[in-house]
Amino acid sequence: MVQWNRGGILDDDGNIIRLVGDEGATLYLIDRDGKNFRQLPVGKPYTEPITGHECWVGKMKQVLLTASDGAVYLAEPESEKAQLVVKGFGFNHISASADGRFFVVDDFRNGVLYLGCIETKRIMPLCNSYASCGFSQYTHTHPYITPDNRHVIFNSDRTGICQVYAAVIPDGFLENLSSV
Repeated sequence: MVQWNRGGILDDDGNIIRLVGDEGATLYLIDRDGKNFRQLPVGKPYTEPITGHECWVGKMKQVLLTASDGAVYLAEPESEKAQLVVKGFGFNHISASADGRFFVVDDFRNGVLYLGCIETKRIMPLCNSYASCGFSQYTHTHPYITPDNRHVIFNSDRTGICQVYAAVIPDGFLENLSSV
């Protein structure tokens, strides 16, 4: 998977002048041998521009990502359209569980971490990270679910220094998300 920041500009020394232009970023898949170059149906004209935060969903050959309007999308290589999973928040950093059923995502407006179920499209808040969610990377949560689906590991600069935290996923929480 490759992200193309359409409209990005570098100077002669390789410094970023503009990270991405008005058209926004999109994603492409390329086989290991460098062939079979194909675009995923994300970014303009398919969705709002993507944030650049995406992940593979388990072994499902699907990509979970966030868009600039705060929505979460699920995209597949051979699909003509990305599937909207959830919308209405300021979602940004995202990670799927190892089993491909769940995801964790932060609301970049306030640092709240949400857990969601891909199949049911349900989400629920897990905890507030108290991260400041500023410009610097150390203020971002970058959350992920542990392989046993029992904890979410994330960063927070709540003390003024970035540290790693673990939030326990309460018993029954994921079952609640996955029940119809």
